[in-house]
Amino acid sequence: MHLSTKLMFHHYLDIKVKYYSGGNKRKLSTAVALIGNPTVVLLDEPTSGLDPAARRHLWDVISSERDSGKCVVVTSHSLEECEALCTRLAVMVNGRLSCLGSVQHLKSKFAMGYQLQVKFPPTTQQNIKWFIAAYLKDSEVVEEYEGMVTFHVSPGIACSQVFSVMEKAKSESFVEDYSIQQTSLEQVFLRFTASSSGGTSSRNKSSTFNKSVQNLELNELHL
Repeated sequence: MHLSTKLMFHHYLDIKVKYYSGGNKRKLSTAVALIGNPTVVLLDEPTSGLDPAARRHLWDVISSERDSGKCVVVTSHSLEECEALCTRLAVMVNGRLSCLGSVQHLKSKFAMGYQLQVKFPPTTQQNIKWFIAAYLKDSEVVEEYEGMVTFHVSPGIACSQVFSVMEKAKSESFVEDYSIQQTSLEQVFLRFTASSSGGTSSRNKSSTFNKSVQNLELNELHL
């Protein structure tokens, strides 16, 4: 298949590039990188400026190139893009390589606790906050909007304990529904950037995280 067709800008081949939209210029840049069927492909912010549908399509194209055996190196500020495309992820902070590994490896090693999202009846909003504070010590409210609240649960609390507490809350009608998930890649990245800031409070809050980063060995990452 012709690259212009594969990347969905074939209708614009007779138009000068200077008249292309930002999205079509991105598609053209990706096509140029793929000309000649190279074994190594370097892409810088490949989906910047694309609408959601075009972005997903380009991710599919890049993934298919990766799965065909090519080494695809992508630089991106979009952590969603990194999760969608990368089998191995490197995080740079202040121009220095801070870590390298699979997305799941980084989440498992550096994620601090869980994200607990709770859906509650309108009359129990304050009750659920008191309940979580009493049974899940050191939990913090991360986000709150009508009918939903998200807590960050301390890493010292076992996941089984969180389930037990939430089932109790459900039985007492404080909660309609809930979900527990691992800390997101974005939150892992924010911890890296916080650990590199110069503020005293940031250093104190992330001291445990700093030790984890300092103890990271490259041979552990199976390079």
